[in-house]
Amino acid sequence: MIERSGAADDIGLDSFFPSESSAIAAIYADAHRESAEEDCPLRAMLPRVVELSLHSDGSRRNAQRYGLATCKVIAALRIDGALTFATVDFVADEIRAQIAGRPDLRHILLAGHGISAIDESASERLCDLVSDLRGAGYEVSISGLKDEVLDVLERTGGLDVIGTDAVYSTRARAIEAIHEKAHENVDERPCPLIQVVEIHKPQPG
Repeated sequence: MIERSGAADDIGLDSFFPSESSAIAAIYADAHRESAEEDCPLRAMLPRVVELSLHSDGSRRNAQRYGLATCKVIAALRIDGALTFATVDFVADEIRAQIAGRPDLRHILLAGHGISAIDESASERLCDLVSDLRGAGYEVSISGLKDEVLDVLERTGGLDVIGTDAVYSTRARAIEAIHEKAHENVDERPCPLIQVVEIHKPQPG
């Protein structure tokens, strides 16, 4: 009906999306590029990327939320939400924004236990991101992926791109494996991934 009426030509087919979340994912970054809005209510509909540090309860949690310092050579980034063709580019942009301006950064750990699902298109784009980051000189590893997510990555050839030696069953095992190499010739004591380093009081809520 829209095509027959000519409205699609007037509006543009690239302005049509299959769902609200896919539309928001496509336009969110550009719409907020010069905005000071910090608590947009639509943000909750998109996946989140948060950096982790060791919390006093022994787990690794959102460093910003809990007022924790972050490691200067390893960015442990937790992805929360589903990765789809509509959201994966948004997540990739979030990751790039979080690692920008960090000259000492060597390794990016994508903590994937919060990835609830992934489709084949997102799997391919995730592999593109990993390749781009490695091409920029970073080591990249992934941890904690659900079996269903691993199945899609395997089916699309993603595991071959990422490398099975860079995929860890848990975040703790990943940090144990990569920590020493990432810190070669770097004096970071204490490292916020290994010891609790508070920089300010946690945010309320």
